[in-house]
Amino acid sequence: MKFSPDELRMIERLRKSEAQSCRWRWFLVVFCTCMLVVGVAALLIMYQFAGDFDSKTPIQDRLVQLTGVAYFLPLINMWFMGWLFCLGIVLCRWHGDAKTRLLLSLTDELQKRDH
Repeated sequence: MKFSPDELRMIERLRKSEAQSCRWRWFLVVFCTCMLVVGVAALLIMYQFAGDFDSKTPIQDRLVQLTGVAYFLPLINMWFMGWLFCLGIVLCRWHGDAKTRLLLSLTDELQKRDH
């Protein structure tokens, strides 16, 4: 089977994008690790800020602590959801897109048969 020049350019673009995805996966692994470290640090800081609730703490201090927790906990949860999304992309695309790999291997076989 003969491919047109446009089809050959598209095949080459697919090859380049597959090669780039293999290079980007390590960057995403490092990025996911940094996101996890920052998220855990934010949780620890929030835990330290909240402190212990005992009967000796004035009500205004407890309200400030609870307001801080109520404000930052959803943001930290969103941060962890972003981390999970990034981790999911890394795990699903570790070896590249399966459909693209299959398409490229089929085009390679078709070109080998012609030659």
